[in-house]
Amino acid sequence: MLNFKHEGGVYQGNKMANASKQLISKELLKQVLECLNTLITFKENRLQKSEQYKQEIENIVNQIFNFLVQIFKERGYWDESEAATMEKCISAAKEIVVFSLLAHLTFESSWNNPSYHNEIHILTVIYAFLKVFFALLLKNKDIFQIRNTLNTWNHESEISESSTSPITLAEFTIAMIIALAIHDLGNILQAIQEQEGENPKPIFHEVYNAEGAEESS
Repeated sequence: MLNFKHEGGVYQGNKMANASKQLISKELLKQVLECLNTLITFKENRLQKSEQYKQEIENIVNQIFNFLVQIFKERGYWDESEAATMEKCISAAKEIVVFSLLAHLTFESSWNNPSYHNEIHILTVIYAFLKVFFALLLKNKDIFQIRNTLNTWNHESEISESSTSPITLAEFTIAMIIALAIHDLGNILQAIQEQEGENPKPIFHEVYNAEGAEESS
């Protein structure tokens, strides 16, 4: 931490350091939006079947989790003693999100009429959540009462002894991004086929199917 001896001493140094950290998070969040705009431009120009489009999907997922790791570290939610576990968890989350985005891309590409339930709508919702999360941690604006609701849930779980340990805000955030990424899979997939030594294979419905979709997702 910076320790200035002028303009308010240590307080001024702390203030400047916090402002610098906020700028890093803000810049990373801006990069996520830039990646999203790139994907939208590709989509508008009907280039979503190109390999570059798929690479851009992987790129934006990396940017999303880069932002999360940065903001976790800035706000004290990154425990270095558990860094290996967190990195493993984030790696698995990335695979799930990329799988879901590519599944939506493949499904929509087989349709004669474009669907709004595609990879762009998933990424847009995730970006909106990141904006809410940024405001919660760095501006103390919790418009959806996320922190209070999570604290209440942890407290009720503890009293009912239904959970062995509380869910941290960092864990909740990763789980939320996974949930947003997969929330429509039940509408487009009949099943996910595991393949030894290969990526899971999505088995698609013939058409968009809303029946039983929530439970399936």
